[in-house]
Amino acid sequence: NRVVVEVTEIVETPEMLRDRQPCNVVAEKSAQITYTSVYDGQLMRIVGDYVMVGDILISGVIEDGAGHVTKHHAMGEILGIYEETVTFSENYKSEQYLPTGNTSDERYLRLFNLKIPMFIGKNDYTTYTSEVSEDKFEFLGKELPIGIENEEYTETELSIKEYTDSELEEKIMEKIYLYEKNFLSEQKVINREIEQEKNNETLTYNVTYTLEGDIGVQKEIFFK
Repeated sequence: NRVVVEVTEIVETPEMLRDRQPCNVVAEKSAQITYTSVYDGQLMRIVGDYVMVGDILISGVIEDGAGHVTKHHAMGEILGIYEETVTFSENYKSEQYLPTGNTSDERYLRLFNLKIPMFIGKNDYTTYTSEVSEDKFEFLGKELPIGIENEEYTETELSIKEYTDSELEEKIMEKIYLYEKNFLSEQKVINREIEQEKNNETLTYNVTYTLEGDIGVQKEIFFK
């Protein structure tokens, strides 16, 4: 019996080439190291060390006792404790389009894809919001492609809205919550300190976080 082996050429993608490119793992943040795990490369710092941004954490260039040098795509997990300050502000006054109290309705008869007006004239609002609702006709418990569509228009005008301290505090705390949910979900929040500043125009919270998270980032090595 003859066995036929089909050889398929593997085309290397830029991502595959990048995964083999020699690189170091360097500190992306100034931090105190709390945990290390090396998958490839040589660990250059240990738990308890304080490192600055740009320091090499895992080297991709390794020299053995005989002077032989090998190049690696350094990989690993380096955790550290670091601080990060984020500023959240809100204005006491803001321009907004607010309802004037004037409203109008426009009703249409829907027949399949046809939309037949059931009103005369249109509102003359310069700015407005609208809300559409539709009531479908039914026959013997089945919905028909016929119905009444109602579009309610609410007139708005540009106005100055003023906020109280408590209203702004609520808005800023909502911002802080969303920030932590979206940007700090992969870090451990050890501590949070809030410093409040206010003047006639704005209320500001300067939030200083003490975080624990991955501080390493891969940086390609260029050889001459």
